[in-house]
Amino acid sequence: MKSRFSLLFFFIYYSSILYGQSPMTILLENELTHLMDPPAKFIIFTFKYRSDTVYYNEQSYLIKPPKESNLSNSAFGFLQFAEHGWNNIPSQTIFYIDNYDSETPKFYIDENFDLDFNNEKVYDFPENSNIILELKHNHFTDTKVKVGLDHILFKDEEHKARTQSYANHKIPFAINNEFLSARFWLTETRYNYKLSVDSNYIGLKDFNNNGRFNDIDDQILIADSVGGKINDRNQVYRYNIGKDSVITFHGQDMGLVDIDSLGNFIILELLNEHSFTSKQILLKKGMSMPDFEFTLFNNEKTTWEKTGALNKFVLIDFWGTWCKPCLTQSQDLKKIKDKYSNKLEILGLAYQDNRDRAISYVNKNKLDWIHGFANKSLISQFQILNFPYYILVNPNGEIVSVNSYLTEIEQLIK
Repeated sequence: MKSRFSLLFFFIYYSSILYGQSPMTILLENELTHLMDPPAKFIIFTFKYRSDTVYYNEQSYLIKPPKESNLSNSAFGFLQFAEHGWNNIPSQTIFYIDNYDSETPKFYIDENFDLDFNNEKVYDFPENSNIILELKHNHFTDTKVKVGLDHILFKDEEHKARTQSYANHKIPFAINNEFLSARFWLTETRYNYKLSVDSNYIGLKDFNNNGRFNDIDDQILIADSVGGKINDRNQVYRYNIGKDSVITFHGQDMGLVDIDSLGNFIILELLNEHSFTSKQILLKKGMSMPDFEFTLFNNEKTTWEKTGALNKFVLIDFWGTWCKPCLTQSQDLKKIKDKYSNKLEILGLAYQDNRDRAISYVNKNKLDWIHGFANKSLISQFQILNFPYYILVNPNGEIVSVNSYLTEIEQLIK
């Protein structure tokens, strides 16, 4: 039955092309799902509850803990769900855990965004268990997000230490708050995708997890081939939503006309020379690296065309001092650069970073390669989705690897 619906879907699609019927509306399922296999589990840091004041972005907020809670044995943290501009903690929803180091802690979430936990639902949340939360906006009553939470217990000290290394005391929700042991951290799986009705070849991703699917930098995902399934862990065809977005949908260039804010439908239109201009480039293995402009650490503007003409492999590293994995891997980059200095150059492009802090980190750690800054336009143009993000270009200017692990990149350089 599923394949029959899929064939009908593509019959309608190709008919619209053949007979010039435009625009084309694609309906999407109402159900929120995830499209990573295995599901991505984001670490949620938890902090020790010390008083009725918590901190976010160096500002203090008064909360009301549950009256019956054990204040000396409680914790709190933040979920990435909210809307910029709310009167409460921006872009976050706060949760509270009573008896966090017991076998049966209680979990509260500020579902009505008033920072008062006395009128909230209570979840039993023993170690190695999980709960599914479906949260709604207080401003947009028809908007919701769905997250799965796991209360993790680490198998060994090595695993615990490795996870602990990701703790960064400079991030907004960590400043002035006291980290708890890694044993009491949670993981979050975001159900922030919607799939097309009767097929799973095309879908939407609510990238910022705010319950709406038409924000700038939310994404359209398309399966690699007809009959394929979307897996966002290794998805090739991924497009950021923005003004004048153009996508390639099974061989046809199509302009994005509209996306419903709740993710109920997408409207596409066949591309013509007057209607759309593409501002995004889908980087793939085998294509020539497109030219782009960036600013060096000395404030001089330059281009890839000048930088890449070195007759060497060039590894482009998108990173930031706010990104703990970026800092961890910078030492691995240094070893690779030293090992293959005769045929490898690295171009480090810091994003959303304090200029002085980035320069200080590079100098202190003796990262001896080309350094500059990437702006939001460049990140959007190349659809950079995670950090660190590596692009390896060979001496002929051809891309040989996009978003690969350093171990794979080193093998390609060999």
